[in-house]
Amino acid sequence: MKYHFRSILVGALMSLWRSFFPAQHSKISSSKTRKLILFIEMKKPCPTSSAGERSFLELYNAFRSNKGLDLRFGHLDKLDVECDSLNDIDFVCQNSLNEIIHEAEYLVVRSPEVYFILSNIINKEERVKNNVIYYSTDLFYKRSWNEFIAMANIKSFIWYCFYALFEKSIWKNSKIVLTNRSDEAAIIRKFRTEVFVIPTRFFDVFGKGNKNLVAKINSNQIHIIFIGPAGNTPNIKSLEIISNKLIPALQSKISNKKIILNVIGDGWDSLGYSSGNLINYEIIIHGRVSDQKLDHLYKKSLFSMAYLAYGAGVKGKVIESMYHGVAVLGNNIGIEGIECEGLIGLNSIEEICLFVENILHDKKSYLSIVTSYENYLKENFSRKKIDCIFNLI
Repeated sequence: MKYHFRSILVGALMSLWRSFFPAQHSKISSSKTRKLILFIEMKKPCPTSSAGERSFLELYNAFRSNKGLDLRFGHLDKLDVECDSLNDIDFVCQNSLNEIIHEAEYLVVRSPEVYFILSNIINKEERVKNNVIYYSTDLFYKRSWNEFIAMANIKSFIWYCFYALFEKSIWKNSKIVLTNRSDEAAIIRKFRTEVFVIPTRFFDVFGKGNKNLVAKINSNQIHIIFIGPAGNTPNIKSLEIISNKLIPALQSKISNKKIILNVIGDGWDSLGYSSGNLINYEIIIHGRVSDQKLDHLYKKSLFSMAYLAYGAGVKGKVIESMYHGVAVLGNNIGIEGIECEGLIGLNSIEEICLFVENILHDKKSYLSIVTSYENYLKENFSRKKIDCIFNLI
């Protein structure tokens, strides 16, 4: 059975590879003085992509600060969908990817699926095999297992089996392995000695959230922001709890202010969510938004939601909320991997309601929380954290 499964796996791998890349490939010209580094993702990212996709894009932008590197961002989508806020990135869609992949000095990937699809060339060409940078934005086997336990979903169990088989082999065989959590680095180090912990975001300017705190607290409206696409299963369960239980309970506690829940991300309309006034609060489904629009919504928001029933990994939306000076309403799962004094796990609806009530009655406590966020980000999320990687490539 073991060898039968292996033959199926190899056959599927070869079929996948041939479907994505034809046998012939032409060389492209690249700068002789700069190293060509190709980031490869399943699909083209956007500002409201999943946390892992956004972290990968952040890593790409951090690499751009090194003038000795020639960067491209490849994706396995056949269509090169336009995204205005990312128009300064040199994207390579699947139809053109074969022209550049053989010329890249390094391949940077973040998901076992992409590594699986590229395995044929990675294993056949020694130069490429020895120059893969794997960014572990998640322990995918752990995420799938948690989802299986929470939802009893057979699809999650199948994904768990795939990741359990494949993920550890990626850690062993990649030239450089990056992760954004020290506890996950400790797990990966059981399979390889050297693992680099880097931030999920890289910031140069701080103090964005300190300008209009008093006005937001004194307003007769409380804007709460929820960020995440509907394609992410933990997000679906999260918004269900937030919209049906948490926000109604919170609105009943603070009846003198109107709560407005702003939902950012693709796909929510297809699940039956729509903008409008509900029983005792308002919900606005924004869909995908530009960076400028997202910035504007953060400026209006007093709180950000990170209340998850299951999931794994550092949530980029939590880090973004901290950066914008927006207090995070998150349970232990939502804020895991972020060891900031002002980031408190609120593990029940009652705890969240009490936390919000205290902040509305004590403006200094909100300022204290936002200040602790800023200090934590300065210490752990500055761009200099990536410099050690440049010395290795």
